[in-house]
Amino acid sequence: MLSQTTKEIEAAFKAQNWTYNIDQREDSSALITGFNLKSGDSVQVFFISAGDKDLAIRVFRAIDIPAGKEDIAIRTCNKINLEYRFTKFVVDNGCVGVQLDVAMETQNMGPVAIELISRTLDILEHSLPTFKSAFGAAPAGGSFSGNNADRF
Repeated sequence: MLSQTTKEIEAAFKAQNWTYNIDQREDSSALITGFNLKSGDSVQVFFISAGDKDLAIRVFRAIDIPAGKEDIAIRTCNKINLEYRFTKFVVDNGCVGVQLDVAMETQNMGPVAIELISRTLDILEHSLPTFKSAFGAAPAGGSFSGNNADRF
């Protein structure tokens, strides 16, 4: 099912001339894209919708956690989460991820999604040095399909 939300985000991506893929499931759909950050890291971003007026923005593998540094990753996520209100950093499957949920009755979901991902990527970019410092090395970002390097 291709949700109305996914259709609106797809239209906004087309207007930006950004690359993306669509994944349709029986009960949900997702627009999947990638971004290069100023730091040289890259991330894959999922815009997931299970209905016509809902949206979950997810970066599942923003930062790989070095072996034995899971506790440090959790503490660093908690520290950074105190700085930001709507974007949440989480530890899952050996990686730090970023999550953002959008209000159900948001109007103009496409342009709103563009604005929110820009803000989320800025927060991620701002937070990377904190993680890298905590880990004592530069962890690699996740891989992605598509490249929207011109966002910055």
